[in-house]
Amino acid sequence: MSKIIFSIGIIAAFLTVFAYFTGWSNIHDIPIFKQNDPPQPIENPSLPIEPETKEVMIQATGVGLPKDGVSNPTIRRKMAERAAIINATLQLTERIRGLTIQSITKTKDLQYIDGTVEVKVEASLKLQRVIDVKENTDGSVEVTVEAPLVQ
Repeated sequence: MSKIIFSIGIIAAFLTVFAYFTGWSNIHDIPIFKQNDPPQPIENPSLPIEPETKEVMIQATGVGLPKDGVSNPTIRRKMAERAAIINATLQLTERIRGLTIQSITKTKDLQYIDGTVEVKVEASLKLQRVIDVKENTDGSVEVTVEAPLVQ
């Protein structure tokens, strides 16, 4: 038992002398984290860098006519304005998303019988706003709308 205690004492003395000469004795005095330091951002090169986005405004103008048979001038103007907004929105979505055009022609004995053309636009616009409303002398209304396009 006394040999074990003596061995532990020699090992402890050796470690103390080793720590003193190598500078390990002051290791507990070195602050690893300071309380008042702000956190530093971690740079990770494997994460993708998001490119800057530019917001471009796209404009379109639509023309609307009032429905025949409506005698109230205020209602006629509002109907024409609403039709112009819908027309301008359609033109705006055509510019942003493009068109799908399908044509069907029926013939019999090399003679034309019937033909149809379908135009489709599938899109939804957000943040569109009316820029200008102009009433013409013939009762039609021109409306200019714009919407942001993020690039």
